Amino acid sequence: MRKNDRLIMSMAGRAVKFCGDYPDPNPATGQVAERLVGLRNEAIDLTEVRQQGAATAAASVKQKEQLREDIGIRLSALVQAARLAARGHPEIAVHRPIPRAVRHSNEVVLLTTARVAVAEAGTILPLLEPHGMSQELLGSLSQLLDAFEAELDRQRRAMNSQVGATANLSAVCSDILSVVRNLDALHRIRFQGDPERLVAWKSARKVARAQPPEDAEPPVDGSQAA
Repeated sequence: MRKNDRLIMSMAGRAVKFCGDYPDPNPATGQVAERLVGLRNEAIDLTEVRQQGAATAAASVKQKEQLREDIGIRLSALVQAARLAARGHPEIAVHRPIPRAVRHSNEVVLLTTARVAVAEAGTILPLLEPHGMSQELLGSLSQLLDAFEAELDRQRRAMNSQVGATANLSAVCSDILSVVRNLDALHRIRFQGDPERLVAWKSARKVARAQPPEDAEPPVDGSQAA
């Protein structure tokens, strides 16, 4: 979430509370206040969707790391068995398209290469069995690849949800600013003879400025506004 969006949501909460504490008997102003409440609730929902998407994507990344390790261990066993079998059967090629770096390669390359290896190994399993390869091990590797692909899909969907929620949240925050400006014009008239309430409203609808990072360089001489 952009820092400005968080500040706008904070302001919206104060503005909603102000309108609740000092409801306007004018129905027209009440409708504007209700729109603000609706927009703030929508912003809160989008924030939760974004946070959930980020958490899910992070969990998928962690799970993929473990699956990649498990896949790599079984691929290594398959490669070693195929290389030993190839000494007596040079036509065996299942181990050749599997470089050592495949465990650290692109996810799509890993999936494609490993699935091809599993399929080819299944056709020559009798030649690999004397070297420790089994149908059970191939099945285990295939299941791990399915799980890896599922986690990859889950991560993509979570990231798409996160990006979409972030974009929608920015749009909602822009709408919040418009509604607050609408309320500001109405409250200036309403509290024209009540300076204390007007000051309270101005404080509520003020959006704090985003603070620069602590390690930001100070402005050069003469760059600060008077």
